[in-house]
Amino acid sequence: MARSTGRSRKIIDNYKGWEGTKAKKIDADVDPKIFWRDYISQRKPVLLNGHPTDPEWTATDKWTVDYLLKHAGKVAVRVEHRTTEQGSYGQGDASKLDMKFGDVLKKLSKGDTSLYMTTQPVAPAPDGHPEIMAPPTSYLATDFPIQPEILGNLVPQQVNMWMGCAPEGSTTGLHVDFHDNLYVLLYGKKRFRLFPASALPRLYLHGKAAMIHPNGRIVFKSQGNILPDGSEAGEVAAWKKKRDAEVELEAAEAAVARKEKGAKPRLAAAEAVLDGVLEDALSDDAFGDFDDFEAMEMADTTGAAAIKERLLDDGTGTAGEPDSFSQINLNLPAKELLARFPNFPGVDSALEVEIEAGQSLYVPAGWFHEVTSYSGNSDGDEEKGGQPAFHLALNYWTHPPDVSDSSEKGFKKPYSSEYWPALWNQRKGRYLAGVSGGNNNNQAAGIPAGIPGGTNGRNGSNGKRKRGLDDDTSIDNASAEHGAQRGHGCCQDHENEIGWRAPNIDERAHFLQGVRGMFGHGRRQHLYRFIGFRLRGRT
Repeated sequence: MARSTGRSRKIIDNYKGWEGTKAKKIDADVDPKIFWRDYISQRKPVLLNGHPTDPEWTATDKWTVDYLLKHAGKVAVRVEHRTTEQGSYGQGDASKLDMKFGDVLKKLSKGDTSLYMTTQPVAPAPDGHPEIMAPPTSYLATDFPIQPEILGNLVPQQVNMWMGCAPEGSTTGLHVDFHDNLYVLLYGKKRFRLFPASALPRLYLHGKAAMIHPNGRIVFKSQGNILPDGSEAGEVAAWKKKRDAEVELEAAEAAVARKEKGAKPRLAAAEAVLDGVLEDALSDDAFGDFDDFEAMEMADTTGAAAIKERLLDDGTGTAGEPDSFSQINLNLPAKELLARFPNFPGVDSALEVEIEAGQSLYVPAGWFHEVTSYSGNSDGDEEKGGQPAFHLALNYWTHPPDVSDSSEKGFKKPYSSEYWPALWNQRKGRYLAGVSGGNNNNQAAGIPAGIPGGTNGRNGSNGKRKRGLDDDTSIDNASAEHGAQRGHGCCQDHENEIGWRAPNIDERAHFLQGVRGMFGHGRRQHLYRFIGFRLRGRT
């Protein structure tokens, strides 16, 4: 039963996860099924002794200053610039600077405490969803797994690098994220102070929360109809309609090939249904305004602690701060905290975890946390066994599971919907191929090499072509089947009505060869060419 918050601002609280105040410490080589049973399904934070044990994980040994400079030093990054020693990153007293990653490394190595590198802006992938990595992380993707074994079947959302210099400690401020988090610390030390999702009514957020899902996923009023796994209800409904329409169309085409009675009318009807689905994708009926859809996707990738200007924030928060940040400064004296925030349960009620270099921390979505970072050894002499003068972490965000079944059944299928798993099945070949055969031109754009349709990006299926939702037909063949793009009536209509244009041959070769996903590519998915180009800014 939903609990009333006891405040005038009603929040539907359906949280059913763990609410303890002490985290266990376990070995990082735990069986993934046990990790699911005891922690992920229970929504329970846990400290791990060690880093991911996947054979692909080599960052622990490789990521020296010289290595990072060599492999990613020339890429551009955005960092937060703290204007005062007492300032917090991710909030109003931090500005943004664009720098080369190598310059950031050098400044941090010399003890510059004003800079903090956090999540980087990501471009939309060819499928319309955000890329999983941005530079400099994408330049180092051969040094870590995209989907660590310990996280089982959770679907990756983003992989990020965090770096700063803070001998005396620096804080992100208390906030909440929308994804499950595996936080891997390579250098330095961190202190996490955490509160469960159920503490939300007493944490004085800037934004107005509407609901807490059973798995802890918090939905703000500015976000719309967000499901427990973080997907948007209208988007999922449109995806299901398209999937069902494509399945029926494939069946109708097969019936025509077998010359079954009534097959041709069935095919015509199936074509009409799919055309309607694709047309709806460009109308308000499917997603509402497309800018809102894009904003929802992009905002949900930036991370509450990372980017102040979250696109989801429509002004419902206070003082221009992100919805997901608390107004509470946990470092204030106890008397001042009580006077200013009388309903706050107190700092002592937090689950406090200290994580050192060589350890990892799992934090489920919905757990509020303040992170205080401390640098490594001040001498920075790695050859003598010391750490660089900065702290460095890599984190994995995954879409939060909405299945609470702790058994092997839940482990195999942690989402009640097929939406995220289906999307990941379409995407993972790109990332796996990109890691094994990447090139820096693609990585510089935050796009994995091995784009589907290329020589090494066939869904991880040894180059075998699949039909249906994973159709890997080349753009040239698709265009030949579909007909000249400008000659097709509906394409021309969209161009005239919305001002989008058809790509030229060079642009198609550069970008559209890899388009797939919700709207895919091929003779029946022409509309996404326009959607994809708008997302890429190629108008």
